[in-house]
Amino acid sequence: MDVIERRRMIIQQCELLLNVILANRTVVFPLPIRSVDDMMRRLSYVNRRNPRNRSVTGRGILKYFVTTQGRNFHPLAIGLVTNSLWEDALSHEKAEYVIMSKDLNRRINRFR
Repeated sequence: MDVIERRRMIIQQCELLLNVILANRTVVFPLPIRSVDDMMRRLSYVNRRNPRNRSVTGRGILKYFVTTQGRNFHPLAIGLVTNSLWEDALSHEKAEYVIMSKDLNRRINRFR
């Protein structure tokens, strides 16, 4: 697959995934999981034997839910859709994700 075909495929995947999510926006807004404990279990990078040192972000949590909707999609398409959703989200929608990320980071830092 040459570069142009690959870019075309990524754009198509991006459009498809964005349309799927916008058709049923409730899969990402409001935050689908309210429990910090449930979220900790779902985020694999938090539960690794040697967890990463970077903080969990609201956008990162949104990316997790976008990924669950497009498991077989190219990572660039998932990133583009996440960016688009994050930029278009209302302030109270972002706030739910930011609050969850702060709660997760507090919980993670307790175990370090």
